[in-house]
Amino acid sequence: MRGLVDALYGVSRAAARWDQDHPLDKVRVALACKARRLPAAAPVRPGIAWLFARRAPLLVTEHHLVCGDWVIALDDVLATKATVGYGVLPLAKGMMLRVSLRSGEQLQLGGVFEPKLLDDPRLAVEREPMSRSVVVAIWTARALILALLIRDLLEG
Repeated sequence: MRGLVDALYGVSRAAARWDQDHPLDKVRVALACKARRLPAAAPVRPGIAWLFARRAPLLVTEHHLVCGDWVIALDDVLATKATVGYGVLPLAKGMMLRVSLRSGEQLQLGGVFEPKLLDDPRLAVEREPMSRSVVVAIWTARALILALLIRDLLEG
């Protein structure tokens, strides 16, 4: 699943282009992600806003986080928290990173699970459990999808 998503987002091309343009700031981790830039106190919530989220390769380099035209120096990162779990369709493990910046903003970065990102010492990622509201939203969506499939089979 991850390979397909990365190919759709052009992750390999973006990483190669960054490495070519910035030889002293090599890419350490690259993956496809959906991203939002919000005020620092904004909670991670499922919802319609994610339909309009930025979709771009996330590059973690020696000195930067890069997502599309967002280039954030790692020195500007105050804290990074990660929630790991399965989404509505439990095909692949996913993760949500909340990156707090010195500017008072927060980046919310969602993507397919990447252990190298969580283990990167420069990000010092703190893991946190999935919130109850997110779990309820996921299981509600799964139940609705299952109900629609059963209805279609019975109407056959």
